[in-house]
Amino acid sequence: MNTREQIFLYLVLIIVLFMVWGKIDWVVYQRPDIEPASYNFGYIQVPSYWFWMWLIHVPLTSLLVMLAFWIGAPDTDQNNLTALGLFLTILLFWMGGLEDVFYFVLNGQPFPAGEWIWFKGTTVYWAIFGTWNTPLHFLWLGFFCFLVFLTWAVIDYYEG
Repeated sequence: MNTREQIFLYLVLIIVLFMVWGKIDWVVYQRPDIEPASYNFGYIQVPSYWFWMWLIHVPLTSLLVMLAFWIGAPDTDQNNLTALGLFLTILLFWMGGLEDVFYFVLNGQPFPAGEWIWFKGTTVYWAIFGTWNTPLHFLWLGFFCFLVFLTWAVIDYYEG
């Protein structure tokens, strides 16, 4: 399998990972006994399910994917760049909000027509733009998808 085929396979697997996260998010938000804004993890009263799911879980998963590849692959410059690319891809898709798209698409839900009020005051989006809605979300995601493309184009360039 050449590098381009490997990159394609990695991207497909990462997208499947985000699809699974979208379904997990759906399940959590559909439970009537759980209010995600005050999700209780045992002894610790967590102020936000979102905080633990996205600010802790995703970067750690990204790091573990990178380390798993890095440890399992022969020590070459190309493999080191690929490990870094896997780490950055997950983080960039996360920062772009790919999981939010799958949350709506995979669960047959329409995208919100107005502001995404559950993000209000809790994310960098509101700090930068002062608002958040579906068109802005797709523009933001498009920018981060471009950065993912650029990351893998650089890695592919250094193979040759």
